[in-house]
Amino acid sequence: MADGNLSFYSFRLQPVYDITGRFCIEAEVLLRGNNGQDSAPFEDVLTLCDPNAPPDVEQVYAKFMAYQGVQLVLDTFNIDVLRQHMRYISVNYRKHDLKPDGEVYKRVGAALTQLSKHNRARVLSKTCIEVTEDQAVSDTLVDYLAAWRKLGYQRFALDDLVGDVAASVRSGGAPAKNFHTLSATKPLFCHFKVLKVDMDWASLIFLSHPGWRAPDEEAILAGAKEDKMKLPRIPDTDITYSAVLDEFVGFALTAIAGKAVKITIELTLSATHENNAYAMAKIKERGLDMLGEHSSFFFMQGGVTGAKAFTPEALAEHSSGKAD
Repeated sequence: MADGNLSFYSFRLQPVYDITGRFCIEAEVLLRGNNGQDSAPFEDVLTLCDPNAPPDVEQVYAKFMAYQGVQLVLDTFNIDVLRQHMRYISVNYRKHDLKPDGEVYKRVGAALTQLSKHNRARVLSKTCIEVTEDQAVSDTLVDYLAAWRKLGYQRFALDDLVGDVAASVRSGGAPAKNFHTLSATKPLFCHFKVLKVDMDWASLIFLSHPGWRAPDEEAILAGAKEDKMKLPRIPDTDITYSAVLDEFVGFALTAIAGKAVKITIELTLSATHENNAYAMAKIKERGLDMLGEHSSFFFMQGGVTGAKAFTPEALAEHSSGKAD
């Protein structure tokens, strides 16, 4: 796949829209099986991603990761309509991948040096390095980001953030699998230009989820109006809906105060969706106007296309976004 050969897998782009859903302005690279499913990776890819894998597997993984972060970006933005309409694409890297003495870093650096000056500048200006949530946060991450800045990357995103209150609702007291809680990541916000709200956190805030049925959403909204969190397959909790909203609004207002950070909601939102509209009205009462005064800080991943991810060519064919 990293050589462009036929494979069961291919890299696809999931669109990111402005908060109104009108314009596709960026995208995230996702790995998808060529079987029409909206989910991946599978067991073989997870094995490839094992940080304790033997050296020969590590080399394959590094080649794979360098391809998506360099050549895939270049190929995508060699398509005129995407270069004109899309600001950048986000490429996922685990914290382990970012180590400056690691194979992924070495492969990416080597791939960049092989490009012409023009193409290297295009890749670096059109890439957002997205740091995933599956490994613990530590102070070394700041050093890793500094090393990638030396390669020329200047835009970084913090993936799948979740509020501590919301995490308590979701986990029911079980150990967390997402290391990107607000308490763990807040000291690092200044190093990132994009903060991404995890879909599970967003579902608690905006009272919708692609996996919930209409009766579920009706019950959830009724509970929220009584200031309760009543969610499918989630244990009952004494945590109020107000507490979940207060946490999100506090996070968002703090994050955008410097006007340099954007917030991406990893959930399709609509002002005409009853639950979303109720949530955004309550959020506005707390001083955060996502559809008005503060709309330029907010984006949503998925939008009208939901979980679908597309080849660059397919996305270009239907692109009507605008870049700034």
